[in-house]
Amino acid sequence: MTRPLPNWITPLFCGLAAWISAGLMAAQGARLADGSPALPLDDSYIHLQYASQAADGHFLQYNTGDPPTTGATSLLYMLILAGGFRLGISHAAMPAATLWLGVALFVMSAALLSDLARRIAPKPGQEMAGLLAGLIFASSGWMAWSFLSGMETGLLILLVCASLWAMASERRALAAIFASLAALTRPEALLLGAAILGIDLLIC
Repeated sequence: MTRPLPNWITPLFCGLAAWISAGLMAAQGARLADGSPALPLDDSYIHLQYASQAADGHFLQYNTGDPPTTGATSLLYMLILAGGFRLGISHAAMPAATLWLGVALFVMSAALLSDLARRIAPKPGQEMAGLLAGLIFASSGWMAWSFLSGMETGLLILLVCASLWAMASERRALAAIFASLAALTRPEALLLGAAILGIDLLIC
């Protein structure tokens, strides 16, 4: 009788596939004249500006002395980037650091999605379902670009996957935490929190 693979093998394999996919995407990305990586969207640099200002104590001010604005559309993502500036990452190095953050988020999302699919699939095909879901996600060029765009998209996808994974794992408190963080990433993710709360009430 063939011994089943450990449950962590498939997520690890899918995470590795996401790492390779992200590397291929990054290799094709835009570069500045000095060869350093450039983010593909103007909005990515707007996030960096708000994050830099927040790190210097000028919360939600695009320029020092301006009144606070809502230009930083993702509060949590902006604070994470601000943490990078506070740790000493320079303005010149921050685009590359943002890309590395996107790679890490992509790898974690692929692994989580793979395990989520395994948990909710019917028993005879659980491992195959997890493998297919993870590989389809990890091999998507569009998805890789989204995580490497410098925007909050990758963080939101990770938190949505984490919320659903926690629900499938019957970790409802953890699901609520992830859903709350998703809402701080994008306000429309409040719908996810409401759905999780509704499901929790129905189950209980």
